Amino acid sequence: MPSVSGAAAIHIGTGFAGTGAQSFTATFGYTTLTDGTVVYPFATTAPISVGQGSTFETVTPSSVSCATPTVYLTCQVTATFTYAHAAGESVISGTYGLQEAINYAATLGGSAVVDGAWASAGGTSTILNAGSLPTNGTVGLVDNRNSSGDFGVATITLTNTQVKACNSAPTLLLAAPGTTSIYDVQSVVLENVFLTAAYANGGVIQLSYGTGTTIPATATVAATFLTSPVASQVIKLAGALATNLASDIFNKGIYYACATADFITGAGSMKIRINYRVQTGL
Repeated sequence: MPSVSGAAAIHIGTGFAGTGAQSFTATFGYTTLTDGTVVYPFATTAPISVGQGSTFETVTPSSVSCATPTVYLTCQVTATFTYAHAAGESVISGTYGLQEAINYAATLGGSAVVDGAWASAGGTSTILNAGSLPTNGTVGLVDNRNSSGDFGVATITLTNTQVKACNSAPTLLLAAPGTTSIYDVQSVVLENVFLTAAYANGGVIQLSYGTGTTIPATATVAATFLTSPVASQVIKLAGALATNLASDIFNKGIYYACATADFITGAGSMKIRINYRVQTGL
């Protein structure tokens, strides 16, 4: 169903002649991606697109009944439609696969990623900003649409678990750039997305070359950025690169890390936007 993945198509099996609140039965309630991953895409958070030409429309299901998604004609989807839709019409993702990826990640933990291919297929900032992330902070979101050549902008949403485990398990934000390359971090914006409670414990926060905190890639931020707020907070950090061994900088990924100890008890997530340049062949 995610329209940019080459996934097996889903169609309307039993359509409807009216408009407004209507239900259709889908041929199946699952699809298989090109890498073999099986996805169950129908959800009340996931917009779908149906029809073609003048009857093409995107709607968000109000209810989904799909207990046996692999059984033919057993999945019923209800939504409010402007047009009638007949058997045989394709049912595709209304978010170019984004919401389906978020929902799939929610079953496993991890992140959904959008890149230039998603944007070229039709994905927009409006769709991205309307994406429905779990409120418990279990899914991250990585926006790599603006990365091009040596310059890049990456936006990552860390899960609540990743935010807290920054000392024991720092999170990789930018993968190692290659044996002759280094990341030149220009600036970073952090948003502490407050949910219901501030964090406790923890230590000084930074972006680092590698998993430790001995080689910072940015200026540091006090633990109070997470432990004191009662609402969402934003801070901007400058990039940093002091004198270090070349072997400690070249081909090193950029990590979100903190010194001293993990954070505990807090809710919410963290958004990180990194503006960077890849320096190659020094």
